[in-house]
Amino acid sequence: MFRGLYPEEVPRPVPFSYYIIFAMPYYYTYVLLSLKDKMFYTGYSSQLEIRIQQHKDGLCYSTKDRRPLVLIYYEACLSRQDALAREKYLKSGMGKRYIRNRLKTYLLTCL
Repeated sequence: MFRGLYPEEVPRPVPFSYYIIFAMPYYYTYVLLSLKDKMFYTGYSSQLEIRIQQHKDGLCYSTKDRRPLVLIYYEACLSRQDALAREKYLKSGMGKRYIRNRLKTYLLTCL
């Protein structure tokens, strides 16, 4: 009847880390590199994989003429406001400098 410390009819407690990883929605800020014009595109989304695929398929007006695109950087935020603020920063001059410094080795080899 008993397995370990808990009877089968009593649900086991869920560790707090489960809620952080699985239950909380993430908002992603991402940077794409256009291999055509060597320029960055910065955006945010709550569904990163779907959004990147939309860019690659030419379904986004802002990037359809700049394909092929490569995802070179992304960050996960727990709130939409934080992701939007990060997107705004990465689009600024200092943010572009941050990306170039952060990815210096990669950018030197691919450009």
